[in-house]
Amino acid sequence: QAMVALGYCYESGFGVKQNLKRAVELYEAAAKLNYPAAQCNLAYCYEMGIGTDIDLDAAIYYYRLASEAGYPRAMCNLGYLYDHGEGVKCDHQYAFELYMQAAKADYAPGLYHIGLAYEKGDDREVDLEKAIIFYKRAADLNYAAAMYNLGLIYEQIPDYHDDLKAIDYYQMAVDQNDARAMYRMALYLDEGKVICKDVQKAFTYLQLSSNYEYVPAMNMYAIYLENGTSGYKDPDEAFSYYLKAASNNYAPGIYNLGRCYFYGIGTNINKQEAFDLFCKASKMDYCEASFMAGYMCH
Repeated sequence: QAMVALGYCYESGFGVKQNLKRAVELYEAAAKLNYPAAQCNLAYCYEMGIGTDIDLDAAIYYYRLASEAGYPRAMCNLGYLYDHGEGVKCDHQYAFELYMQAAKADYAPGLYHIGLAYEKGDDREVDLEKAIIFYKRAADLNYAAAMYNLGLIYEQIPDYHDDLKAIDYYQMAVDQNDARAMYRMALYLDEGKVICKDVQKAFTYLQLSSNYEYVPAMNMYAIYLENGTSGYKDPDEAFSYYLKAASNNYAPGIYNLGRCYFYGIGTNINKQEAFDLFCKASKMDYCEASFMAGYMCH
């Protein structure tokens, strides 16, 4: 246990100078003593290439050892690899079984992934009632992703539509620093139909979400900056955020970057660059871009 704790300190730089290689050495030493937490941490290092080369075979080996010892995090991480066919043949059913083992231990990510499996219906019938039950159990354990997914269900699924419930779950997720929930809250605040319109608070949420690199928020934040919606106008900064959104292949961001080049918003006018961007977004079925590309052709 002490080796794992020290390894975490070296991995995170908590109280010592970060040394990822040393962290792996400590995890490996503890893993050889059959300590499940060390086996799981070592597996994660091999999966993500932390302090060592990526080695999915080694990651799977150590996740399996820790899972067999009943370690929920390893069960979940191994389940994820099977769910997505990373390093192994994709097997949704086996992934589900691993998630369920973790869920039975009240491990929040396991509960979340069971909820996700019932919502998406991979190799099973979609069952939103069961999805909600498992999401709520994970949300009760302060798992932000489950809160966010509950918000989406209550916002977007007609049979379950309840904006106030959606907002409650989004706010819970915001309190856990979930960037996606911040964006959804900004949309509600910007629209002002379900809750009072508050562009200042929407602007704050968009800024925070953008700081977490959430691409749709970057695009909407740029719109606020371009138009001065919240009282603060900065075309140059708007351009920089459109550029970030576009670099993530986000169609609205690509279109808005094209507008910047077309009208000279935060940059010099460059009609060829604008046309190229409009065409790129048009190929992604973004209607406004298709219109602008057509307009420029005539």
